[in-house]
Amino acid sequence: MGYDKSGIPDWQWLRDHLIALLTSPHHTSGSDPFSVRYHALFTDDVEGVMASKHVKWEGLKEALLTVQKGWDPDSAIFEAEYSPQPSQVWC
Repeated sequence: MGYDKSGIPDWQWLRDHLIALLTSPHHTSGSDPFSVRYHALFTDDVEGVMASKHVKWEGLKEALLTVQKGWDPDSAIFEAEYSPQPSQVWC
């Protein structure tokens, strides 16, 4: 949705945007940078697997908010070489 990926591997693009998303503040009222970024990043037909559970748009958002609570960008490791498919990233 408006993101230019030219020349960037899928895993790196996803990693960079997940880091930006997980470091965005989330507020339940007023301005909510996390939700704004989430809406811009994922279309409403997105699906994923979080903690071995298949999730769709709202479930993915809730799972990422849960991850955000314990997120430490200094200790996060992204390992694209272990991905079963090139477009998936394990973190």
